[in-house]
Formats: sequence, structure tokens, C-alpha cells
Amino acid sequence: MKSKLNGTAPLATSAGLNIGRAVALAFAVTLVMTVMSLAQGMDGNSLKWAVDAEAGRLTVRRAEDKREWRGEQLAEIDYWDANGKEHSQVLSAANGWTMERNATDHGCRLECRQPQFGFSFLLGFTAKDDVLTVSISSSSIAETGAARLKSMRLLPRFGAATEGDPGCLIIPKDVGILCQFRDKSPAAHRLPVYVNFNNCNMPLFGLIRDTSGFACIVSSGQFDAQFRISTNWGPRHEYAADPAFT
Repeated sequence: MKSKLNGTAPLATSAGLNIGRAVALAFAVTLVMTVMSLAQGMDGNSLKWAVDAEAGRLTVRRAEDKREWRGEQLAEIDYWDANGKEHSQVLSAANGWTMERNATDHGCRLECRQPQFGFSFLLGFTAKDDVLTVSISSSSIAETGAARLKSMRLLPRFGAATEGDPGCLIIPKDVGILCQFRDKSPAAHRLPVYVNFNNCNMPLFGLIRDTSGFACIVSSGQFDAQFRISTNWGPRHEYAADPAFT
């Protein structure tokens, strides 16, 4: 079957988020940044990165690479309200979220709270060499109101390219898909990991732009993960992939 990524129709269903599950200690993704040259950055790392908790933004670049990879959102949740109606919400101060930043070894941790709906969790960032790990501890997820979480999406559209940019998305479907940033119909796909009919049997994807790129590896929670893949999407005509956990 030809894929519309090349591309097949959107795949996937979703289930309720199992709070406090014993299997997954964290929902975690590891970003491995690659460029043609390797250089050392601050504190012995080859990465320079910053988290803006107020704006909800992440920027990452290799120490001597000119390209800065940006994510305009740290996370997004889908949830059911007290009446069972489904909603989506980006983590931002404008949406009533507070994000208190605390330093950790080789990184930081954000205490994220949404008092209106009673949601809270810890969002961690840890850097080592050319690897940045972003994680949500499942034991930290709390629902103290009537609303219930459905899914959590990490780093939505991080590093997104636009129509006509040189490069491609690398997607682990079937024998592998190289999705170039041109001539695709606007679409938003959902690709569950480890679901046989999807033939997506590796919890990773990549994005290449010019001579630099990154790989995203779902290092925890992969059995509850799906990839959200955008092609020529929205007013910016973006191409991107990111993980969501259900």
C-alpha cells in the first residue's frame, strides 16, 4: 500500500491515559543532535540549549552549528472535561499553566500545574554530550479535579521544516519512509508504535535539514506511544513529527 507520507490515511485510535501505571516509569524521548562537525559546548556538552518556561519554548543547537532547532511548545494534552467532552490544550501561561523551574544535575525540571482542571506533572530536561532527554515521570502525574487526561504530547512540531526546505523526515514505517518537504497534501497522521497493522516497529524517527538533523528515540513509554506526523500543515505549511503517549 502506498503511503501518503508518501501517504496512507491517518492511522490510530487512542485510549485513556493510565495514571500511575507500573510498567512505564516515565514517558521519555531522547533527542540526538547530529551535524557535520563535532564541537564541545558549555559544561563539557556539545549542546547549547535553553528552556523558556514562561513562553513554553525549547531551543537546541550544537556548539558550533549555526542551525538552531526550535520548539514553540513544550507539551500538549488531550483531556475529557467533567461532562466527557474532549479538549486539547498547549502548556502555556496563556492557558493557565504555571511552570516552576528547578535546577537538576545536567539540566532542569519544570513543575507544571493547571489549577483550573487539577492537572500536574514534572517535565524534566537532561543533557549529556550531544543527547537531550525530555521526560515526564508517570508517578508525578496527578488529576485532582473532575477532568481526566486522555493523552500527552511531548515537544509538538519540534524542529519543524516548511514546504520547499531541503531535507526530509525519516519515519520507521514498513521498510522506512523518507518524506521530503515538498509536494505533499496538507495532512496530520497518527502512527502508533508496535501495532502490527501499521508496520511501525521502531520507537524512533528523524528529521534532516541541510547538513544537520536529529533523531528522536522514545526511550520509555514506547508501548503507549504514537507518532503525530504533519505534512504541509497549517498556515506555516510545516513538516514535523513528535511523540504522544496515551
